[in-house]
Amino acid sequence: MRTVYELDKNKIATGRSRKITNREGRTVDWIVAEVEPPYAISQWTGAEWAELAEYPVEPEREQRRSENQQALQSEFEDRYWTPVDFTLEDSSVVQMQLRGREDQANIETVQQAATALVLSGGGDVTFRMADNVRYTISASHFLGQTLAIFSGKQALLAYYWDRGDELAGLTDTTSIEAFDPAAGW
Repeated sequence: MRTVYELDKNKIATGRSRKITNREGRTVDWIVAEVEPPYAISQWTGAEWAELAEYPVEPEREQRRSENQQALQSEFEDRYWTPVDFTLEDSSVVQMQLRGREDQANIETVQQAATALVLSGGGDVTFRMADNVRYTISASHFLGQTLAIFSGKQALLAYYWDRGDELAGLTDTTSIEAFDPAAGW
């Protein structure tokens, strides 16, 4: 019989052990060691137990950062990679595409042109919507409509940054593990 010890994702002993026969295999999260974990926080190095003064929080924090980034990306895709309502000056509604880099570049280019026109006294811009029709829209109206859309995007970024700051301020594993990157979106 051999004793196997359970490890967490940071290769730290969980305090659980069990006996297995020489023929019995072990799962990935369990290791065979000649001696039981001798320290309050024992980490398996691959050959022996090492003592840690405290449980490492950075691997868990990094995982949560990544999940927070994924939540932001998911929100952008859910809200802005689908057509968004755009109200024309005659009050009819068409769909504006925001699917990817090409659409983003198109919107940003027309926004820049509209800004320049408004600053120089006004004028019209032409923009191709999701129905593949080009619409002529006053520069100020285009800016007003896209400002509403991009204010929502800015709010998402602000929330993402706030969540990142909150995560950075957490100092213990329990708090970091309790941090839910998907909450509040």
